[in-house]
Amino acid sequence: FIGGVILFDETIRQKTTLGPSIPELISKHGAVPGIKVDKGAKPLAGSNEETVTEGLDGLRERLKDYYQLGARFTKWRGVYVISEAYPSKLSMAANAHALARYAALAQEAGMVPIVEPEVLMDGKHSAKDCFNKTSEVIKRCYDELDINIDEPYIQVIEIDKNSVFLANKTKTFDEEKNVAEKAPVLEIGIKDLSDNKTAKVKKKHEIRKLKHKDLLKKKKLFLDTKNIISDVDFDITTKLPSNLNHLPYHLISDDLKEKYNTVFVFDCGNSSRLGKYEEVVLAAENIVVIDHHVDPSFGDVQIIDPHAASTTQVLFRQFKDENIEINEEMANCLLTGLITDTGRFQYSNTTSEVFSIAAELLGNGANLSKISENIYGSIEFNALTLQSKIIERIVLNEDLQFAHSIVFQNDYKDYKVEPEETDFLIDVVRLVKESTVALLIKEQEDGSFKGSLRSRGDIDVQKIASIFGGGGHVAASGFSSNQSPEFILEKIEHEIRKSI
Repeated sequence: FIGGVILFDETIRQKTTLGPSIPELISKHGAVPGIKVDKGAKPLAGSNEETVTEGLDGLRERLKDYYQLGARFTKWRGVYVISEAYPSKLSMAANAHALARYAALAQEAGMVPIVEPEVLMDGKHSAKDCFNKTSEVIKRCYDELDINIDEPYIQVIEIDKNSVFLANKTKTFDEEKNVAEKAPVLEIGIKDLSDNKTAKVKKKHEIRKLKHKDLLKKKKLFLDTKNIISDVDFDITTKLPSNLNHLPYHLISDDLKEKYNTVFVFDCGNSSRLGKYEEVVLAAENIVVIDHHVDPSFGDVQIIDPHAASTTQVLFRQFKDENIEINEEMANCLLTGLITDTGRFQYSNTTSEVFSIAAELLGNGANLSKISENIYGSIEFNALTLQSKIIERIVLNEDLQFAHSIVFQNDYKDYKVEPEETDFLIDVVRLVKESTVALLIKEQEDGSFKGSLRSRGDIDVQKIASIFGGGGHVAASGFSSNQSPEFILEKIEHEIRKSI
């Protein structure tokens, strides 16, 4: 059984004679495409016989490219030689740091890093020396991984079963046999991504994202076709927005049971954001978190892809993998999520796959004109008059290319508008041509504030939102805060300065 295939830069870009790319062919046959990302061992400055593996320059951009090409795990090899003087502290430090930086960047890109510190058997050393030196190398690697990765996923450290034994120039054997038999204690990790131990890693890094109330309805629609009893609930204190009333609102239930066997949670990186449902969710036997935000803090199974444009990509892929038929109502829900999460296919996360999915959903009966008209083509008159006030309040910081505005609770009363009818206002602030980052702050009934951030440049607004405990993705994120608007603006401006 082949669980994973490691490709090179050239082969990951090639197509087969039948048409699909090599990564697509590998995936079709149930294996996981991977990519070797280091650029080889080069002479280590300051040491005559040792090397350091290079390839960190430009790695972040290469990893993004490899992910788009289909890679879901990566490999980097550090090479160490053994002698009386080697591996030196310089060699161990340089290679361990490179391995750890590579691992951090690979995880940031949503891929599993295989960290391979290889201690060569060449030399005249004993098995005991090899054991001790290898132990030292591995310990240094783990120390660096601990420093470079705040909350590491399962680390995949590749150490071959035969990596600790007599050097190939050693003539005696019997006296070393007992030491060599200790080698399995150093089998810290695994190579085979199909192994059960890697199942959670595979799921955590390989799959994608979900968002919005419509995703819950999609799942409900499918479960209903299988005669599986399910409830759709979410903690919302306001009315449901009218611009999404083309979705099957009737599926939403307030009849929450005391306990569920399985709970699916969408677009939620922290259980505290579940509101009144947090307790019942955490009490479930199985919690499946489906998200596009990096590293949710809970869930027995996490299905994540921080690079996906939309959660609906994940669900669509799941349905396709399981040969689940997508009916017209499901297609409308999926297309709604696809359109809204890509900003009408305008955001930089919109890929060819997004358009391919949209095309197939249209073929399944999704009504594009109805969805687009309801969400973007019609706005309540009172909401439009409030829009003029928000435009009037827009402030542009030209130095930071930062535009922001605010909605107060009194505005809803003065203009007779429900808060849920104003989600579109962030797109008004985002229209400022001179800005690369846009913010709309909304005052809540309890006096706190919610912020919506948008970016159309290189600035990652998810990182900005995270300082307030919020989240999202690079181009669109949100947060809540009990601080004043002045404090919020000061913090965000500080973060933007750091990024430019």
